[in-house]
Amino acid sequence: MKDTNASRTRTFSPGRDEQDTLKETAGEKSLLRSVHEARNEAYFKAIDSLGRYKFEMFGYWASAWVKYNQLLKGTGYGQPNPFRQFVHLARSKS
Repeated sequence: MKDTNASRTRTFSPGRDEQDTLKETAGEKSLLRSVHEARNEAYFKAIDSLGRYKFEMFGYWASAWVKYNQLLKGTGYGQPNPFRQFVHLARSKS
């Protein structure tokens, strides 16, 4: 009986494997950079919204910042929450 999976297997030379790994790493770096930029944008939009008394939009952008930070947590780019002081201040006043 003929092995039908034999035609589907691919063989790579060591150089090809290294190139594939570099491409994946470059793609991952590009994705991390995009998430990092989105997190920075969310921070500035949150602060801007707070300064304009747009409290709902502040909440939206602050939660977006938290979500982007969660995505970056295991990559070494995670940061402590910059809105933590706002939360402590709000809890102390209520």
